[in-house]
Amino acid sequence: MSAVISLSALDAALGRITWDLREAERALRAYRESPAGSDGALLCLGGARTALRDAAASLAAADALAARLRGAPVLRLRRVKGEAQ
Repeated sequence: MSAVISLSALDAALGRITWDLREAERALRAYRESPAGSDGALLCLGGARTALRDAAASLAAADALAARLRGAPVLRLRRVKGEAQ
């Protein structure tokens, strides 16, 4: 894989992280505006959780690409009870 392609892929992965974190922020804002205990509030929390999980996966992908560029070890996410930590 050429460095130009790797840098482009790394840029795309960083863009996905930013997008996922913004989605989590939107979901948490909607949660704060929802009535406590409502179905809407629970859906918002689920959306935030999914967005944060996606951001973690994108971060791992970005780290793997960066490691290839610099020849360093790749970050491994540890799973606890089925969730990325």
